[in-house]
Amino acid sequence: TDNDPWSRADGFRIGGGNHTFTAANPAARSRPRGRSSAGGDLTAQMPGLVREVLVSEGDTVERGQTLLILEAMKMEIRVSAPTDGVVKRLLVAVGDVVERGQRLAELSHQAES
Repeated sequence: TDNDPWSRADGFRIGGGNHTFTAANPAARSRPRGRSSAGGDLTAQMPGLVREVLVSEGDTVERGQTLLILEAMKMEIRVSAPTDGVVKRLLVAVGDVVERGQRLAELSHQAES
């Protein structure tokens, strides 16, 4: 609760008076960011600006590997691979503005010959 100096959300908060300290749950940081459909499309969870693209088409990626970095509300959001696979197509480039739900990349779940 707001009046409780010890409360928990997705991590912990210590507060008292005018001071509050919040720390994220380390396990939450390891979860892949971005959403993937059954077809392997990776989509943006929120609107933002593409700051970095860390992979190329044809690259083999591992679950949890950062593929893109978005900036939203002055925060850096790392978009990670939801599963092992291959980057089939990149649909954005550095400097692109993306909307929530926009496709960022297509991943295949296994290497194609």
